[in-house]
Amino acid sequence: MKVIKYFVCIILFSIQFSFSQNFWQQTNGPYSDEAIYLYNIVADDYNQIFAGVRNKGMFISTNNGNNWSAINNGLPAYSSPRIAIGQNYIFTAISNEGIYRSSNNGAYWTQINNGLTNLNLITIEVNQAGDIFVGTVGAGVFRSTNNGDNWQQINDGIWNPGSKIIKSILFHWNGDIFLGTNSGIYRSTNNGSNWIYHYLESVMFDDLIDLPSGYIIAAASNTIYVSMDDGLSWSVIYSGTIGFVELVISDLTNFLYAATHDDGVYYSTTWGNSWTKMSNGITTDWITTIEITSQETLLAGTWGDGTFRSTNNGISWTQVNCGYNYPQILRLAINTNDDIFCGTDEGIFRSTDDGITWTQTSNGLPTQDIQALAINSSNHIFAGLFAYNVWRSTNNGISWNGIGPGLYAMTVIAIAINASNHIYIGTYDSGIFRSTNNGNGWLQINNGLTTNYVRCLATKSDQTVFAGTQIGIFRSKNSGALWELANSGLTFTNIRCLAVNQNGDIFAGTSGGGIFRSTNDGDGWEEINNGLSATQIKSIVINSNGDLYAGSAQFGVFKSTNNGDSWSEINSGLLELDIYSLALNSDEHIYTGTLTRGVYKSIYSTLTDINDDLNFNSTFNLSQNYPNPFNPSTVISYQLPVSSMVTLKVYDILGNEIAILVDEEKQPGTHEVEFSIHSDEGRKLSSGIYFYQLSAGNFVESKKMILMK
Repeated sequence: MKVIKYFVCIILFSIQFSFSQNFWQQTNGPYSDEAIYLYNIVADDYNQIFAGVRNKGMFISTNNGNNWSAINNGLPAYSSPRIAIGQNYIFTAISNEGIYRSSNNGAYWTQINNGLTNLNLITIEVNQAGDIFVGTVGAGVFRSTNNGDNWQQINDGIWNPGSKIIKSILFHWNGDIFLGTNSGIYRSTNNGSNWIYHYLESVMFDDLIDLPSGYIIAAASNTIYVSMDDGLSWSVIYSGTIGFVELVISDLTNFLYAATHDDGVYYSTTWGNSWTKMSNGITTDWITTIEITSQETLLAGTWGDGTFRSTNNGISWTQVNCGYNYPQILRLAINTNDDIFCGTDEGIFRSTDDGITWTQTSNGLPTQDIQALAINSSNHIFAGLFAYNVWRSTNNGISWNGIGPGLYAMTVIAIAINASNHIYIGTYDSGIFRSTNNGNGWLQINNGLTTNYVRCLATKSDQTVFAGTQIGIFRSKNSGALWELANSGLTFTNIRCLAVNQNGDIFAGTSGGGIFRSTNDGDGWEEINNGLSATQIKSIVINSNGDLYAGSAQFGVFKSTNNGDSWSEINSGLLELDIYSLALNSDEHIYTGTLTRGVYKSIYSTLTDINDDLNFNSTFNLSQNYPNPFNPSTVISYQLPVSSMVTLKVYDILGNEIAILVDEEKQPGTHEVEFSIHSDEGRKLSSGIYFYQLSAGNFVESKKMILMK
């Protein structure tokens, strides 16, 4: 058993200042000890830092690396991005998936692959004109001149591009473009229309960088090359044992810094002729990426230990991983003692104190990839594992045992337990199994099934069971002895989750079609998406009042109080909108498991009338500024239910007060105020992220806005 240590994360202004108006609050985890592998770190001109993390996606820090927030809405799960920053967009290249673009600092991503005929992507860069260049393994170079809307392969002059690895791209000060490959350097003088080969050695040129003198430095394994004539000729200025990976130069000191493979961080005051190690505080020598911000903060990404930061030119380093450490919460289950269990991609975690502390409880499991969780009336826990069947714990997760016979090596992705404690499991490729003796024996029950891929299960009675598959819903009225397809009325048949209410109504969440309802035992289905902006529904739970809660991909949680006839969004307080699982405890607080921000719980029971319980009128409201991003001005509106003393202030990313927009008594109603790009002192504000905060009586709320010039 492993106790997960606390991580203290200070989040400046990125969350609402008071939880009184929120539906959700974040629990303290769970956090994992999994190694954190950085692909690259890129800082923009506004002191926003973006990090690509293997199998965790994209993260952003707006406070110099103190905290990291996942920004993966629209990106594929388990992605490993490379990052480039353009004039109006952020771009990320994800191998085997393609190129994605965001116009709102990663809040949402759109795939832009038109014309991209090879997805084995390894590097991406944007030049000053906004043209994007992508290097591949085995397909040379692609270019887009319209922000990624279209791509063109540009390999004229590159010998045998099918054998090339385009590892690095440099935009030289004179407009020439250089490619570092696995067999030398190529140069283009016409924006990539054709290329000229400069043979050096058949080694990988990992990075290319311009020096203030106009010289070009090239790093190739243990060697540093320099060109003093715009790439026409090259000479060796360092050859030794340091394995160079990436280079960056300080605009302030002109120091050259190097990330190295198994050698830590080095710096050079001689522009690459000699090097000195400076890794004090870094816990590994495998440095994958290095970046320097406009504030001269150094950031080093490692292979396994996350990110380290130096604010004193590399003399000392501090680990800054807050926000990376959340496992992906794939399943939630709560027992009768209100102990919370999380099934994640990094094992099972348990909290016995409502999320204050978490303990990893995976002792004895053959894998940490948990696909399903369920708990019976005796508080026995059943976990579906990737490739290792079902395992059971009878002691609250302290130890686990594989259960059988009747099962063979397979992936279990769904578990349902009926009122008689009969267990049904759905598998990736073997259909459905049933146990009537607490998992000690299993029977395969596939008669009538036309697919063996079963994603979800729900029981309606001791006899009736529903199975969701990629081709629709199957129903059995005899405990799985015989199945029949029950798709009448379903216009989307890729079923992701199922739930049954006390009246026997059945609700099906789909991948692409929202939610469907059946009030006649599955004989017919109707779409119930009024007010539901999400189409991919991953979890549905129902409280004892019959209120429905639906967790979605990328759009958060929705609630219906009228059996699904209409839905409303309930995301206040959530910092992550990719929801994989929902669960209710005994007093019917609702918990949500997110992809990259751990577990959240509702502040109040779902049975509570929040408007009566709170001591303020719910019509207090602070709206998102419009337009956003803005330049040169934007409008902020807010609503007051009663006369109130109101302050509305603007802060910069460091928490410094920039402007006081309102500081007076205001009457009930809706009010608007304009904010321009000048501070109260009259100085013109720079591009970047700002925050505005409304205080009115006991109501306090803040929101983020972006000034983009």
